[in-house]
Amino acid sequence: MAHSLKYPRGIIEHIAGDLNVDSVLGTSDVVIYGSFLEEQSFPEILIKAMSFEKPIIAPDVPMIRKYVCLHSSFFFFFTLTLLW
Repeated sequence: MAHSLKYPRGIIEHIAGDLNVDSVLGTSDVVIYGSFLEEQSFPEILIKAMSFEKPIIAPDVPMIRKYVCLHSSFFFFFTLTLLW
Protein backbone atom coordinates (compact mmCIF):
# COMPACT_ATOMS: atom_id res chain seq x y z
CA MET A 1 0.00 0.00 0.00
CA ALA A 2 2.79 2.43 0.88
CA HIS A 3 4.43 1.71 -2.47
CA SER A 4 1.23 2.36 -4.42
CA LEU A 5 0.81 5.68 -2.57
CA LYS A 6 4.40 6.54 -3.59
CA TYR A 7 5.76 6.90 -0.05
CA PRO A 8 9.57 6.77 0.05
CA ARG A 9 10.99 3.32 0.82
CA GLY A 10 11.45 2.75 4.56
CA ILE A 11 9.07 5.47 5.73
CA ILE A 12 6.32 2.95 6.65
CA GLU A 13 7.07 -0.34 8.36
CA HIS A 14 4.89 -3.31 9.22
CA ILE A 15 5.98 -4.71 12.58
CA ALA A 16 4.86 -8.19 13.58
CA GLY A 17 6.27 -11.11 15.50
CA ASP A 18 8.21 -11.47 18.70
CA LEU A 19 9.88 -8.06 18.82
CA ASN A 20 10.13 -5.94 21.96
CA VAL A 21 6.81 -4.10 21.77
CA ASP A 22 7.92 -1.29 24.09
CA SER A 23 10.92 -0.40 21.93
CA VAL A 24 8.83 -0.51 18.74
CA LEU A 25 6.14 1.72 20.26
CA GLY A 26 8.76 4.06 21.62
CA THR A 27 10.09 4.77 18.13
CA SER A 28 6.77 4.77 16.25
CA ASP A 29 4.91 7.90 15.19
CA VAL A 30 1.45 6.34 14.98
CA VAL A 31 -0.16 2.95 15.68
CA ILE A 32 -2.63 1.47 13.20
CA TYR A 33 -4.79 -1.32 14.61
CA GLY A 34 -6.44 -3.03 11.67
CA SER A 35 -8.30 -5.96 13.21
CA PHE A 36 -12.03 -6.11 12.51
CA LEU A 37 -12.62 -8.92 15.00
CA GLU A 38 -15.22 -8.35 17.66
CA GLU A 39 -12.78 -8.30 20.57
CA GLN A 40 -13.88 -9.73 23.92
CA SER A 41 -11.64 -7.28 25.77
CA PHE A 42 -9.79 -4.07 24.97
CA PRO A 43 -6.68 -5.00 22.92
CA GLU A 44 -3.49 -4.98 25.00
CA ILE A 45 -1.44 -3.36 22.22
CA LEU A 46 -3.78 -0.35 22.30
CA ILE A 47 -3.34 -0.01 26.06
CA LYS A 48 0.44 0.04 25.55
CA ALA A 49 0.19 2.52 22.68
CA MET A 50 -1.97 4.79 24.83
CA SER A 51 0.60 4.62 27.64
CA PHE A 52 3.19 5.87 25.15
CA GLU A 53 0.74 8.64 24.16
CA LYS A 54 0.83 7.58 20.51
CA PRO A 55 -1.91 8.55 18.05
CA ILE A 56 -3.96 5.45 17.22
CA ILE A 57 -6.02 4.61 14.16
CA ALA A 58 -8.47 1.78 14.83
CA PRO A 59 -11.76 0.38 13.54
CA ASP A 60 -14.96 1.68 15.05
CA VAL A 61 -15.97 -1.50 16.89
CA PRO A 62 -17.92 -1.52 20.19
CA MET A 63 -15.17 -2.91 22.46
CA ILE A 64 -12.71 -0.24 21.36
CA ARG A 65 -15.15 2.69 21.27
CA LYS A 66 -16.42 1.77 24.75
CA TYR A 67 -13.08 2.65 26.37
CA VAL A 68 -11.91 5.59 24.27
CA CYS A 69 -12.37 9.18 25.39
CA LEU A 70 -13.62 11.57 22.73
CA HIS A 71 -10.70 13.94 23.34
CA SER A 72 -7.96 11.34 23.11
CA SER A 73 -5.62 10.83 20.17
CA PHE A 74 -7.79 8.03 18.76
CA PHE A 75 -9.03 8.15 15.18
CA PHE A 76 -11.66 5.67 14.04
CA PHE A 77 -12.19 4.32 10.58
CA PHE A 78 -15.54 2.91 9.65
CA THR A 79 -16.32 -0.32 7.88
CA LEU A 80 -19.03 -0.99 5.38
CA THR A 81 -21.28 -3.98 5.75
CA LEU A 82 -22.36 -5.30 2.40
CA LEU A 83 -25.80 -6.84 2.24
CA TRP A 84 -26.29 -9.26 -0.61
